Amino acid sequence: MKHTLPLLCCLLLSLLLTACAPKALPEGMEEDAVLDAGHQIVELLVSGRYEETAALFREDIEVSADALQSLTEDVTDDLGFYQGRQDSMATGRTIDGAEYGEAVILCAYKEDNVLFRVCFDTDMVLVGLEITKQ
Repeated sequence: MKHTLPLLCCLLLSLLLTACAPKALPEGMEEDAVLDAGHQIVELLVSGRYEETAALFREDIEVSADALQSLTEDVTDDLGFYQGRQDSMATGRTIDGAEYGEAVILCAYKEDNVLFRVCFDTDMVLVGLEITKQ
């Protein structure tokens, strides 16, 4: 019974990621490219390479390595070690009339799951990041 709730939550989240129809990616963006780029960003973050990640943001978006470290650690600090990716999907997103591609990546840590949302403009340049504990 102790492991039932986390397993149930994981199954429900997997259903949400796979059963919900994602919004189409903007024209010219490919699902594999968005997912690959998103996975690369997650790998940089979980390995503590915040300077490298900050340098990948679009030129007009100022993000410091310290801000990325704080964002990542605020969510993951009490979760134990990173165990790997569990599921992912690519979806489109429109914000203020601009279209973006978004990689939604569910990752397992020892104590809980974390959802990374990594957003790219149509030129595949990093423009946004959200990290939430599940």
